[in-house]
Amino acid sequence: MFDFNRCNRLVDSRPAKPHKWHIYWKMCPVGVYFLIAFGAPSLVHSDAGNRDVLLLNSYHKGNQWGDEVTRGIEDGLATSGYELHVEYLDTKRQFTPEYIDLLIGLLKYKHGLHKYRLILTSDDNAFDFATQYAKELYRDLPIVFCGTNYLSPKRLHGLTHVTGVNETGEIEKNVALIQRLFPDVRRITVIVDNTTTGQLLQKEVRRVAKKLHASPIQLELITDVSVDALIQRVEKIPKGDAILFAFFFRDKIGKYFNHEYVPALVARHAQVPVFGAWRFSLGYGIIGGYLTGGYYQGATAASMAKKILNGALVSMVKPLWKSPTRPAFDYRELKRWRVSQNALPKDAEIIHAPQSFYAKYKRLIWTVVTAFVFLVFVLVGVFYGMLRARRAERRLRELRNYLTSVIDSMSSILISVDTQGRITGWNAAAAVATGVSSVDAMGRSLDEVFVRLAGEMARIKEVIQTGQAQMETKRLYVENDTNHFEDITVFPIVADGIEGAVLRVDEITQRVKMEELMVQTEKMMSVGGLAAGMAHEINNPLAGILQNAQVIRNRLQDETIPANIAAAQSLGISLNVITHYIAQRDIYQMLDKLIESGRRASEIVTNMLGLARMNIEADQLCDITELLDESVALCRVDYNLKKKYDFKQIIIRTEYEQNILSVRCNPGKIKQVFINILKNGAEAMWEKKTNPAFAPTFYLRAFTADESHVRIEIADNGPGLTEEKRKRVFEPFFTSKAVDEGTGLGLSVSYFIITENHRGEMFVESIAGEGATFVIVLPQTPS
Repeated sequence: MFDFNRCNRLVDSRPAKPHKWHIYWKMCPVGVYFLIAFGAPSLVHSDAGNRDVLLLNSYHKGNQWGDEVTRGIEDGLATSGYELHVEYLDTKRQFTPEYIDLLIGLLKYKHGLHKYRLILTSDDNAFDFATQYAKELYRDLPIVFCGTNYLSPKRLHGLTHVTGVNETGEIEKNVALIQRLFPDVRRITVIVDNTTTGQLLQKEVRRVAKKLHASPIQLELITDVSVDALIQRVEKIPKGDAILFAFFFRDKIGKYFNHEYVPALVARHAQVPVFGAWRFSLGYGIIGGYLTGGYYQGATAASMAKKILNGALVSMVKPLWKSPTRPAFDYRELKRWRVSQNALPKDAEIIHAPQSFYAKYKRLIWTVVTAFVFLVFVLVGVFYGMLRARRAERRLRELRNYLTSVIDSMSSILISVDTQGRITGWNAAAAVATGVSSVDAMGRSLDEVFVRLAGEMARIKEVIQTGQAQMETKRLYVENDTNHFEDITVFPIVADGIEGAVLRVDEITQRVKMEELMVQTEKMMSVGGLAAGMAHEINNPLAGILQNAQVIRNRLQDETIPANIAAAQSLGISLNVITHYIAQRDIYQMLDKLIESGRRASEIVTNMLGLARMNIEADQLCDITELLDESVALCRVDYNLKKKYDFKQIIIRTEYEQNILSVRCNPGKIKQVFINILKNGAEAMWEKKTNPAFAPTFYLRAFTADESHVRIEIADNGPGLTEEKRKRVFEPFFTSKAVDEGTGLGLSVSYFIITENHRGEMFVESIAGEGATFVIVLPQTPS
């Protein structure tokens, strides 16, 4: 049989309303035992594969404490994978021996249908029931208890399969909390009833009071009084004190009260702040405190149960003797007693806090926020689309500008027209050639804007009709009384329904001149070869003439030669008479002039041969001063220079460094450079010859520029060069001479020979009216 006295003691710890038992309870055992005898299955609970956990709740569903414990256990096991079965024993309302007997029989039948892995108990009644009848009902399954009031270790003696969470009131921590929130409090009145749990609490209060005997604060205990006497005592507590409402469900006369009645009554009559020790008193007048709550009990028990279900031994999961508490407070009482929330523990829970605007209009706010976010996304999408469109437009504009820049940077004239010959495209070269801007040209007729291309309209129409490009090369046109040449190409345009044509006009005048110059150069090379052959052929008889002239002079003049004396005697003539006759007739002078002329002719032939061989000669070590002198000598016998400018009348002044200025070079090419400069200087100086006092002069200087270079300067006292001419003097085909008097290639070829062939430098220094100085710097090779 169930221990009825223990049941009464346990029920003492929770308030309950007495019930009258109907006669049908006396008939229930017969039915239960009949079911057990004939229909109950055998009780086998050992199944390692089942996932069921049983909770024995001391009270009925709807009891605040019991529901809080159950909720804590359910939340604690929510993610464990185990299924929780709750059995409400209802011992708060039903506690007779007959009910207990019927309950045992009913559970035997009911739980015979299930196999459990673990038993959880809530409060003392369920704990005592499970420990007393566990073997009969559940064999030796692990038991995890919670909500047992001040359970002592002695009660667990021999129960090796039992562990759990003790339920105690937190007196000491609440006293410290009151001191912190109300530093001026000197006395705290603790209210506790005289039930079994109350008596255990009284011991705890006396222990804490003994611990505080040296402290200025005092603890006063109110217990074993009626409710009326309690209220009278509470009303007399002076301001400046505080109350700690611990536990009061039954008064001195045996009257039971529910959990909210007494704390609300005390708070209403007290003139001091009221704190509590159990969670079920919160919200009924107490400020709050470190509260023992059913949810914390259940959640902690569930955590211990999971360890056992996951394989831990019960003996390894030690009982928790001190109840888990959490600081919780009532916002209304905090405001009433002017307690700042900043002074509360950091993890404090606050109930009845005023509902924030967000909490009050949460649904509306989220609806508005959702709509706003949706609109933001829509706007972002629209903005992104606009951004992409702008980027595409910008890229298109950049590409168009790039293509326009490319077309405008071309030297070719590019013009696009439609089928009617109206201009649709006009590049910068076309604008420069005609003086008509792109804006003014667009839409106008081609023959109106570009007169010299008026004859191309027939060709344009033919190209558009046939779709085949046409080209005319070396088309001649006259501009400023000068012949010019150009290539004209007409391309058809057929794309996306657009028809038209593109004209490309390329100025090729310089190319044509270059081609003509190349032809002339080939001719000159042939003439040079012929001249070299003629010079070679002339050189042989010339040598004979000089040799024979010298022999004649010797035979006529030298009286020491025996052959001369013998020949004169054989003829009866004296050599003195012959010599006197020759002197009288100036024959000796004629012979000297003949020999001198022959020598000069020999030098001319030698220089011609050297000049003809200049393009095939290899680089060799030369003295640059000798090359200068040889170039001057060639210029003096040059027919054109002699005919037009009389080079011999030009004064040559030299300033050479004493050391030998050795340079590894092609002597023929270097002399060509010197001759070109001297010819140009002679022509320039001759422009000033109209002044009788003017003496055309060349100043030839050669000296060491640095350790590795030789500097040559050829200066004249001619009219000099303007700044514009000085900058362009080395450009191909640039010339300041009259038409047909120069090709404009002499100095450009010279510049190429010095800079490209000999890795040197060439430049000109000049001031208009003060002559010009051509400077050549060549790498020096040590002698």
